[in-house]
Amino acid sequence: MSATDNSIAGSFERLAHVWNDMLARATGRAKPPDADAPESLLAAFQDSVTRFTDDFFRSSIFGDMVRKGMSNALAFQTHLGDFLGKTVSSSLNPEHVWKDDIVAAVQASEKRLLQRVEELQHRVVALEGRKHRRSSSTQLKRKPAAKRR
Repeated sequence: MSATDNSIAGSFERLAHVWNDMLARATGRAKPPDADAPESLLAAFQDSVTRFTDDFFRSSIFGDMVRKGMSNALAFQTHLGDFLGKTVSSSLNPEHVWKDDIVAAVQASEKRLLQRVEELQHRVVALEGRKHRRSSSTQLKRKPAAKRR
């Protein structure tokens, strides 16, 4: 066993002794109280918390958590910087954003106008077709008028 294992075992023994004393008092089989029981309890508690905290901070689990937290924080900082940079750029140079909006609006209007022209072209062709059919059918039905003298 190493020196740290012995000191951890010693702090466990002191803590177990204090808890056993408290349990004995609660069940009525109490021994005469130690004069330094509260101080020994506090010392055992602080010693074990210090050792467990030190072991946890040196563990690979804690190291992985810190690495992941830092990488997430750096990614968030990068995204936030990009967002704020675009926001500042668009507020300082608004005509660039407006140009894009205007170009999109003109393209949409052009598309709607071309669709409307095509619809009108189809209607004109249909009307001309009807006019042509009507004129040819009326010519067939008309008889030449008799010449008057």
